[in-house]
Amino acid sequence: MKFNNNKNFSANRKSIIIRLCAVVFIVVIGFVILALIIPYSNQAVKSMTINEVIASTTLFISLGTIVIKISENVLRQNFTAKRKLTIETKSQDNYAIITCRIENCSKKRIIPQNIYLMVEAGIEKDGIIDFPYLLKHEEGEFDCVFASLCKQGGFICLPDHLLEDDFKAQYRKIIKLKQLSSETIMFIDPGEEFSEDVILKLEKGIYKATIVWTSVEEDCICGTKQFVI
Repeated sequence: MKFNNNKNFSANRKSIIIRLCAVVFIVVIGFVILALIIPYSNQAVKSMTINEVIASTTLFISLGTIVIKISENVLRQNFTAKRKLTIETKSQDNYAIITCRIENCSKKRIIPQNIYLMVEAGIEKDGIIDFPYLLKHEEGEFDCVFASLCKQGGFICLPDHLLEDDFKAQYRKIIKLKQLSSETIMFIDPGEEFSEDVILKLEKGIYKATIVWTSVEEDCICGTKQFVI
């Protein structure tokens, strides 16, 4: 899951720009053909066979098709997830096993920064289990509240002002996943995947696991998973 986007161009704007570039390129090729080739082509066409004329026409059509396919491939690469973050949970008796997995789905090397896991107990309100909302964005900020703390690093508890009174006394555990952070992994090459397990002893109840992953010169990504003990 990805909630934060600190890119200069939105997906729609990038798509329009790439398609416009493809159209302009095809138009430029058309003008080059009209300006340079056609004036000298009449004499050449007279000496060409029908098969040669068909082959030449097919060549120009193929060039346009190739340009379109290249632009579509560029769009596909730009809009494919660059990083993947997943959480899996299992419970046995009073123990919860939380597996966090990160993967580089892009074509370039990723430099990891910090990755934090927070497990907290929920409160039942009107038949719904409620949890603190820490993925919200403050006005003018690109990063959510939890991501900002994750980027700073070194925190083991949440500031009280971020929590409503009902949630301040609830169970909460914040864990830095050192095996997935820059302390262990210097870089993640395309296609590489790493995982780390966390085992917690918990009382009976309903819990939420939230994970935030930050990388150098990349947007943060996060994911949540709720489970029952």
